[in-house]
Amino acid sequence: EACELLNSQSDLYEFGVLLDRAWQLKRALSPCISNEHIDRWYERARQAGALGGKILGAGGGGFLLVFAKPAAHDDIKKSLSELLLVPFAFENAGSQITMYSTVSYSGG
Repeated sequence: EACELLNSQSDLYEFGVLLDRAWQLKRALSPCISNEHIDRWYERARQAGALGGKILGAGGGGFLLVFAKPAAHDDIKKSLSELLLVPFAFENAGSQITMYSTVSYSGG
């Protein structure tokens, strides 16, 4: 269903709604899927206009990806201001290894 939405000419924002539906189903599987911090951030993002989201990564770190219409982006950023924002965009070239850091390296 997600592939069909992303590859079709239909409303791309339905993908965000699908993300939320998948998140709700996944959370219902086990109380270990999420924690109070993730739940709080997700709910704040939804209240600020996010259509849906999911957690990415594993172990002691990862990302909370949220999907929203551009008009809601600033409100979501403000509602999650204590988190590090990592810009995201769809990529047509496939998976690529990247590194994102807010720390500058001076060499040596």
